[in-house]
Amino acid sequence: MEDTQFFWIIPSSYGGIGLVWTGFGKKRQIQQILLPEPQRIVEEMMKSLYPRAVLHGESDLPDLVWKIEAYLAGQDVSFSPVDLGEKGIAGEKNLRRSILLQTMDIPRGMVDSYGGLAAKIGHSGAARVVGTAMATNPFPLIVPCHRLVRVDGSIGQFGGGVPMKRGLLTMEGVLFDRKGKVLTANFYQ
Repeated sequence: MEDTQFFWIIPSSYGGIGLVWTGFGKKRQIQQILLPEPQRIVEEMMKSLYPRAVLHGESDLPDLVWKIEAYLAGQDVSFSPVDLGEKGIAGEKNLRRSILLQTMDIPRGMVDSYGGLAAKIGHSGAARVVGTAMATNPFPLIVPCHRLVRVDGSIGQFGGGVPMKRGLLTMEGVLFDRKGKVLTANFYQ
């Protein structure tokens, strides 16, 4: 029964956010966080990706559910430690793992560019690789891919949609100029 997959839908102003995990109690391993996507309902996405997953009862939900709810309410939440399991960061290969871990180091209220993050992990010129890692990030919010923007300060794309990305950044205290670009003061050095 330990490998049973469970899911829960966290309501947000952006739409439902899906959380999928296996195990019970302290042996839970997060499998994926699914953000709302334009014109797709998160429940349908979960049924497609995890056809064996069952809706978990409201009692004994993972602490991560409450942390995500608190974060979406504007609270400064630390998502560490969280067991992301074999499908998580521990199971990633070298470069992608480095990208995901470095992204977790970007503080709340700050952003980095795709190229800036690539340079920080010793792979200057690998901005596209960073972008691909963020586009396939299985743990958005925990691995805050919304904190990566283009080098010119424009916010770029996001799995939950551009309005959600901008909303999360604004909630975290990131400031924008009149053209909608992140101010240089918010770039992480």
